[in-house]
Amino acid sequence: MTTTDAYPSELQDLITTTFSRPDLADLCLRLGINFDSLPDAGVAAQARELILLLARQERLPELLDALRAVRPNVAWPPVPPGYRLPAAAPPAPTAGGGSSFTLGSVKADNLIVGNHANMTINQGPRYDLSGDFRGALLNIESTLRDTRQAIENLPAPDDARAALIRLVGRLDRALQTTPPDRAPQAAEVADITKELVKAAGAARPRPAVLRGLGDELRQAAAALADAVPAAPDIADQLASAVVDLTA
Repeated sequence: MTTTDAYPSELQDLITTTFSRPDLADLCLRLGINFDSLPDAGVAAQARELILLLARQERLPELLDALRAVRPNVAWPPVPPGYRLPAAAPPAPTAGGGSSFTLGSVKADNLIVGNHANMTINQGPRYDLSGDFRGALLNIESTLRDTRQAIENLPAPDDARAALIRLVGRLDRALQTTPPDRAPQAAEVADITKELVKAAGAARPRPAVLRGLGDELRQAAAALADAVPAAPDIADQLASAVVDLTA
């Protein structure tokens, strides 16, 4: 009997990278779920909350049927036999992407900057961060959503495309934790990822071009490693997976 959180996480990855917010709202309507009851925290958090809600109601097979109906080209993983939701599934964050930090006497855990949110931190002369932090991250999310659409059109087996979609979902969530002053570097990682997948979808993919873009992606992610530690490993897996498709 499956008790691991691996299945909800895998399903969340696929929903996050194949559904926009309006798409997810339509899915909820199809399932008779009030979309407004989900946290207004981005598609990733909303997808997770929807999965947990339906799992508690033992309606995951119904969710899978709906997902296959609206996204038939995605390799949706079947519900494991005898699956039960883990007894202590962690609560969904109240907004997308989070971190924990301390500034002097100010401490915040899972700090979330929601859509169009503004935040100002003033902690003596050293800290003075202000502005719309989420805007740049929304651009990254949009870029990687375009990348997901390109992956769906790649001439590759379903399992290979699903694996790439999961990697892009992991990269998206990792980049959403980027500190605001490093957003340009995170955007570069997202842009190179998009270019790499686009090159793989060419009528006659050129291995040398793919390897070059893969190396660029690794270098860009490595430059961001101090701020987003997961980025280099995900980028390396992504680059290798795309190159392998055309090997």
